[in-house]
Amino acid sequence: MRTVFSILLALVMGVLPLAAQTAGGRQAGMGGAAPGVLSGRVLDAEVGSPVAWANVVVLSTRDSSLIAGTITDTEGRFRLDNLRPGPARLEVRFMGYHTLTLDSLRLRPGSPARDLGELQLHQAVLEGEELTVRTDRAPVEYHIDRKVVAVDQQLAAAGGSAVEILETVPSVDVSIDGTVSLRGSTSFTVLVDGRPSVLDANDALEQMPASSLESIEIITNPSARYDPEGRAGMINLITRKQKQSGTGIRLNARIGQRGNGGGDVTVTRRGQHVDLELAVDGNRRNNPGVSEGWERTTLAGQTDLLSSRGDFSRERSALGLRTGLTWRATESDQIRLALRTGTRDGGRRSTEHLNLQPASGEDFRSNSVSNSTRDNRFFSTSLDGEHRFARKGHTIALGAQLSHRTGEEQSEELTRALDGRALSGSISREDGPQDNMEFTLDYTLPLGSGEWDQGGGSLLELGARSTFEDGTDQLSTSELDTLTQYYDMLPDASREITTTERVHAVYGLLSSRVGPLGVKGGLRVEQDDRTVAGLDSSVTRLQTDLFPSLHLSWELRPGNTLSLSGSRRIDRPRGWFLEPGLTRVNSYTVRTGNPDLSPEYINSFELGWQRVFAGGRSLSTETWYRTTSNLMEFMTVVQPDGSRLQSPINAGSERSLGLELGWSQDLNSWWNLNLMGSLSRIRLTGDPRLGTGDSDRSSWNTRMQNRIKLGPLTRIQLDGNYHSPQPTTQGESAGFATVSLSVRQQSADRRLSLTLQANDLLDQARHEMTTRRTDYSAFRRFQPESPSLQMILSWTLDPDRRDRDKPTRESMDFEDDGF
Repeated sequence: MRTVFSILLALVMGVLPLAAQTAGGRQAGMGGAAPGVLSGRVLDAEVGSPVAWANVVVLSTRDSSLIAGTITDTEGRFRLDNLRPGPARLEVRFMGYHTLTLDSLRLRPGSPARDLGELQLHQAVLEGEELTVRTDRAPVEYHIDRKVVAVDQQLAAAGGSAVEILETVPSVDVSIDGTVSLRGSTSFTVLVDGRPSVLDANDALEQMPASSLESIEIITNPSARYDPEGRAGMINLITRKQKQSGTGIRLNARIGQRGNGGGDVTVTRRGQHVDLELAVDGNRRNNPGVSEGWERTTLAGQTDLLSSRGDFSRERSALGLRTGLTWRATESDQIRLALRTGTRDGGRRSTEHLNLQPASGEDFRSNSVSNSTRDNRFFSTSLDGEHRFARKGHTIALGAQLSHRTGEEQSEELTRALDGRALSGSISREDGPQDNMEFTLDYTLPLGSGEWDQGGGSLLELGARSTFEDGTDQLSTSELDTLTQYYDMLPDASREITTTERVHAVYGLLSSRVGPLGVKGGLRVEQDDRTVAGLDSSVTRLQTDLFPSLHLSWELRPGNTLSLSGSRRIDRPRGWFLEPGLTRVNSYTVRTGNPDLSPEYINSFELGWQRVFAGGRSLSTETWYRTTSNLMEFMTVVQPDGSRLQSPINAGSERSLGLELGWSQDLNSWWNLNLMGSLSRIRLTGDPRLGTGDSDRSSWNTRMQNRIKLGPLTRIQLDGNYHSPQPTTQGESAGFATVSLSVRQQSADRRLSLTLQANDLLDQARHEMTTRRTDYSAFRRFQPESPSLQMILSWTLDPDRRDRDKPTRESMDFEDDGF
């Protein structure tokens, strides 16, 4: 803890002198005249709700140079200070809306602060004498504490899931098998409209259709308000909300190569006080390919080599049903009831030709067939209520969520000699239910006499969260008797495991703004009580942890925003990581849990800088530093009989330093270019007692996205990605590159659209993993069939679109009053 606060204090002390010099220089440049002040609130024109995180900039009408810039808060409010005199215009931008421009503003010296009132962002093309609105939607919006991805700007994700969207956004990597990692880690939390998903993170992303999403928020350093579980932060999926009264319908159908296909339908109804939603989706994905590899083991000075070559297929299918009801009882009270249920099935089948080359004796060849299946059923329901008091920002919210999940997994492995004789075989099964309950309380209270978000006061946030999780797993393993050709159950490998976990948390946050400086500090206290019990043993852990967070933002000069944040997080082992007993993977390998496994503790720090330019261009940079102790990895140990035993261990520690850059620019009226890149250096410190070594390596990733307009109804998107090699404590994974192309054609009324996609055009996507140790080394390569082609047909009946098609005129008068 001392290290955490020492680093935060050092960073703060380094930033404050710079900020003070900048603020002083800004005041000196005013020439003694009182600076101008603009404030206001940005609202959605259709429903009147606040638009948070919108970009607000003031530009000179003489040369379009930037005078000042800021973003709106969660209530849609903004304030611009120290404005130099002269003619100017104000622009408000946010994804999903068109740019709002207020012309003919004149900033006069000595004028009082001016409140522009409520500024409404429209989704229509509006033209007026003083107000003009034009299309300006960015695929990724960079904010101080998060990145926001506009789903409808990602053609490559049409007809897919949230995973396909994340393939083209910064901070996120997606492997060829669909595994999502956030800043190099697969440990993160997935939320749906701010609620934890009942599914595992990757399953939740694959289950959510892209067509049902409005945006995706990527938050790599959350505050103490949020669950600290997960090494890399959280991904929040924001679903579409109908804004206009009436009935809306969305239909999507997808068909592709190798049996891939799916579809979804969503029906929404918005009334005066009640909103209803019903959505059904289903999909099937199949990813076949080829594999090869080898394993080299050394025991008592003798080295054996096992090589393999074959093919594989990975199939996934899902069905889902979502429904929700929102009741706006009064202007201050709202209640929402939501329900979600579905199934998720998957399997992987591989056929390999094995060649064992022992240190002594003849080579032995065989064929191995492996087949694993997983069937999941889930159900969740949530009830949320919110009350808004008379004072703005004063709210209280209560929430409850209940979920139930069942899972059945089976793995089969059979090895035969070339003459057809069965040499070995095993069947492992695991099934059982899991029940979760969650209760939340959140309270916000403005402090002081003024509006806290406009430099007059502070905001206090308090909350509590309790989760209750109970799970039971039935495990069994049977082995083939080669004489009788029957499978016999192994008593030592058949057992029941129960997991019980209770997590209780309270948090407090205090936010304040003093001039250009914004501060948010908080502390979360969590108590975790977990018990994992088997037939003859149990492991109980009761521990209390503190999770502080600090976020600072400083407007160094107009259009230049600096942000600094730090937080502490935790990554707890999955239940089956702790389960005692053996599970057979194949004829040569068994797996066991580790009851002594400790959770990972993560200290995360970020320094961000954003520069807003005229014309909607922006440059965003983030530098991050992360330390991880008790690093969890799986280790393979060679047994005396030559078999391999896999078990999770605390392999050592990790220190990571990274830089992320993002740039977006309209090269001309029909071509938009987005460049994203990241560079990281990872220092891994192993444990010599466990045979894990040190490594110090760098990795980098780049993304390029081209969006091309061919007329008003045709869009082309060309994406290029490169993933560099990634180090581990026992080896590395190789790098690879992909190129994808998407073309969308819309009908004249924009209700019907056809999208064609081609993924991995150059057939370069692959997964290669190398392991190196003194007694064991291995190499595996998986390469899927490419390219992958698919077609998506979409139809929309949208009341919001009908409203946008209506001609509208607005005018705003800013004569005199100093502007």
